[in-house]
Amino acid sequence: MQDLRKYSTSLITRGCVAILFGIIALAWTGMTVELLVYLFAFFALLAGILSLVGAGMAMKHHEKWWIFLIYGLIDIAIGIIVLVWPGLTLAFLIYLIAIWAIASGTVQLFSAFASGWSDAPKWVLVLGGILSIILGFLIILYPISTTVVLIYFLAIYAIIFGIIMIVVGIQSRKEFKKEDKPIEREEG
Repeated sequence: MQDLRKYSTSLITRGCVAILFGIIALAWTGMTVELLVYLFAFFALLAGILSLVGAGMAMKHHEKWWIFLIYGLIDIAIGIIVLVWPGLTLAFLIYLIAIWAIASGTVQLFSAFASGWSDAPKWVLVLGGILSIILGFLIILYPISTTVVLIYFLAIYAIIFGIIMIVVGIQSRKEFKKEDKPIEREEG
């Protein structure tokens, strides 16, 4: 049961990191493209590590632990690509973020319908997946020409994504606490 609490904690932590990323991006809208690149890489790497931790915890208790593994590997790969080539043009970064959003949204949608993945309300995962995919396609269809617009767009997305992860983590924790309660027997 302790491992399951760590699993929900990794979701909540991932949500907090996403919200922090969003707040920092909103507070520093005048940041340079280079700082945006490194901030995004840090977010993707940390989110990937937290997903891998979630995969380790879920591996012991769920059939669908590999969903966390895929999600974590996607995040880490994107983070490493951005760190290795920080001189990427803004256009390439925008398309890289679009691909990342579509991939993570697809994994969220799949996990919402995969049996045994989470006790959290499925609508929360579906909403997160749909928002991620919409973000990705909007970026592809309408490449953003200014860094400030990109920062606002990413910041708002990160905050919404963070809230969704926290809701899923809290809901999972509530379900695990229900399982911890001793069953009372009727005396008769």
